[in-house]
Amino acid sequence: MKPFLSICIPTYNRANKLSRLLNTLRADIFSSGMDGYVQTMVSDNSSSDNTFKVMSKILAADKKIKYFRQPENIGFDANVRFLYEQADSEYVWFFSDDDMPLPAAIPIILKGLKTYNPDILLFSFIQPPGSKRRTFDFPEAYVTVEEPQRMIESVMAWTKLSIYVLRKVLLNEQQKKELEPFLSNAFFFLSLSFSVLSA
Repeated sequence: MKPFLSICIPTYNRANKLSRLLNTLRADIFSSGMDGYVQTMVSDNSSSDNTFKVMSKILAADKKIKYFRQPENIGFDANVRFLYEQADSEYVWFFSDDDMPLPAAIPIILKGLKTYNPDILLFSFIQPPGSKRRTFDFPEAYVTVEEPQRMIESVMAWTKLSIYVLRKVLLNEQQKKELEPFLSNAFFFLSLSFSVLSA
């Protein structure tokens, strides 16, 4: 069955944090009964630590996780693009390898996606110690934005990778070409978000 949501994790030299994240996600997916709807994908940017060894152990316990190891470091932005292109789901949730999801995040996100069918969903997460935790504090469970200007403002206001859940769209060659200049600024996911909205 085709997954509804792909959790896409670009990683580089953070084996212990990646292991912590994957174990947390696996527990949330299985405890909520969402394993048929959610796929986890990891793209290792040619890590020089023990990421490959850690992933081999995790994959032995959970063969549903998709693991890609880049033959060389292609950079953060290209790694994000690679994951987006590999996903064959309705939505892609980008997640940084050193962040952590909020409790029960997956069923909440899935409910929001199925109820509102958004092009982009922004969702809070737990940042690493020492980071300023920025969360959405709306009194409503979900807030929808339909005006183009507010959409742009919302995307620009939240520049953390793990916040972004994007609709998976097949970009044409012109759209891909327009994204090329943004492959070295560490914010490719923001440009990709605007491409999704445009499409």
